[in-house]
Amino acid sequence: MIRIKKLKQSICRAAILLAIGLGGQSQAAVISFTNDVAFQTALGSFVVHDFDSIARNQGPDGLGSFQTLNQQIPGIDFDNARVNLGAFGGTFHSARNVVLNADFINPIIITFTTPQFAVGLYNSSIVDAERFDIFDASNNLLGSLNLPSQVVNFGGFLSDIAIARAVVTPIAPTNGSIYIDDLTLRAPPTPNTVPEPGSLALLGLGIVGMIGIHRRQRR
Repeated sequence: MIRIKKLKQSICRAAILLAIGLGGQSQAAVISFTNDVAFQTALGSFVVHDFDSIARNQGPDGLGSFQTLNQQIPGIDFDNARVNLGAFGGTFHSARNVVLNADFINPIIITFTTPQFAVGLYNSSIVDAERFDIFDASNNLLGSLNLPSQVVNFGGFLSDIAIARAVVTPIAPTNGSIYIDDLTLRAPPTPNTVPEPGSLALLGLGIVGMIGIHRRQRR
């Protein structure tokens, strides 16, 4: 019951913020999510990259066998990233493979060949907090979330400005290393385009409609 209530609150906030952002069509609408179910519900269709098919053929080192992650996934370029077995800390919640910053100090940078209109991921470390930022093609910051330590948690963004790059940065408390998993994406409806304001307005109406359906079913 509590989980359903939180989900409804998250979806309501998303719908309200979409309406605010679309009140003047010159404003960008960027909605942040910390609930994975609300994020996926808002998207409807999406692609999840879990990194589990990437063979760990390098190493081993102190963290076991690994694989440098760069361009193994078509359309995505990773910098300062490596794939490891999720077998310690909070990473066992998202086995088999997880991604961490290769130098254990600096951010993971994810650049999209085709800019995305939604990006989400999990902080799969229970020790390290992370800041999750997204940028447009002109390197303008579109959105930022702090993902806490102590529990595996989610962050995601829905934007009507194309997302060209995502950056995950270690923040306190952290020992420098950070872990992410299940990169969730949705590209614009047609190649090299971004949704029109009307598309996001329809999405907002759809979210409100889902809430109404849920209420009627409960009655």
